[in-house]
Parts: sequence; C-alpha cells; structure tokens
Amino acid sequence: MNQKYKTKRRGADLGRAGWLAIAVLAAGSSFLSQPCVTYAASAFPTEMVSAGLDVSSLDAEDHEVMQTDQELEAEITKEALSVPRTMVGDLISSQVEEAYIQPMVISCSQQDYDVLLRIVEAEAGICDYQGKLLVANVVINRVESGSFPNTVTEVVYQENQFSPVKSGSINSVTVSEETRMAVDAALAGEDPSCGALFFAARQRANASNMSWFDNHLRFLFEHDGHEFFTLP
Repeated sequence: MNQKYKTKRRGADLGRAGWLAIAVLAAGSSFLSQPCVTYAASAFPTEMVSAGLDVSSLDAEDHEVMQTDQELEAEITKEALSVPRTMVGDLISSQVEEAYIQPMVISCSQQDYDVLLRIVEAEAGICDYQGKLLVANVVINRVESGSFPNTVTEVVYQENQFSPVKSGSINSVTVSEETRMAVDAALAGEDPSCGALFFAARQRANASNMSWFDNHLRFLFEHDGHEFFTLP
C-alpha cells in the first residue's frame, strides 16, 4: 500500500486491545501461510509498514510522539506473538468446518448415504448435475412424506419403485464425483424439485406405466429426459 499516515497522540487512545487487533491482522497472513516457526519481534515492523503503517515521511515535530508510538507498537507486537498459534489454527478450522459441514435435512445413516449415491448414479448417471440433484430430491421428498417409508434405504428398496433395484444395476454402478456432489447438496437442503415424488423417462418407459403416471399424478416439469410428478 502506498498511502502514508501520520501517527497522532490520539492513536494511542485505541488502547491495548485495538493495537493488538491491528498487529494480529497485519501479521495474520504469515501465521496462516507458513509452518509454525519462531519469529523475532524485529521482523514485524516491515510487515506493519506493508500493511499501511508507513512512517517514513513524518515531520520532525511528530518525532517525539512517534517514538512513543513505536515503543507501544513493539510492545503490542510482542504480545501478539505470544498468542498460541494452535488457538488461531483451531479457530480457522472450526470456521471452515462450520461453513462446509451442514446438517442433513433428513436422518441418513452411512448405509442410507451409500444407497442414495447408487440410486442417483443408476437413475441419472447420464444426466447433468441438476438431473442428478432432482433424483436425489425425489428420494428425500419421499422420506419426508407420510406416504412412503421413513428411511432412504426403505424408500429405494420399496417394491416396484425404482427399476435399477429390480434389474440389479444399482449394485454395479461406479459413483461419479458429480453424483456425490449432487447428493451432498440435496442432503444439505438444495431442492429445486417443487416437491416431486415421482419421475419417469417417457422415452424409455413402457406405455402402460406412463399412462398410470399421466392419469394418477400431477405433472410438474421436465428436465434432461426425466418428467417429474407429485401426488394430485
């Protein structure tokens, strides 16, 4: 940063906590990007200048004040260095974990998760991300509905519901990374399905099955070869 600042006596009024915050922020990138090593306090003035505390152009009349502020700066920097780095690391780790690990919208055991991955891959492996997400949404919507069983495994293996179960292809698929991402997003609450409880690929389904869908369900929308329905 090129902007320069004159340090006035009132700067000291920030108090010890305020200067500590500035020192930690100025040195933060070094803490997080490098292994745990020992730093000398003398290494930090350069960091602070690069963070905007350039004092090279202060007038002589400010020299006495600046000397006092430099001493305060050095003392606060020393205190900043005394903060255990494990505390900083734990704080960052907890924030990352909170950001990326979201509670699931339904109760889902490891077995349920594996079954959901496999049925989505078997039913929508050739579809785009949205198509995979929507199939996962249908299974989750059924678990949440009072008209179907209460777990993912029971929903998927309910008799005559999913053709990959009947054909056995659910057991032979290789789950793609995109399928895993779609399933994780659905379990975290991403749901563009409009409450869909059924889906069918009209071009691959026999006429009698599609006739049942058309006569007994309410059509919602079509995406990537699948038509989605819900109860009337």
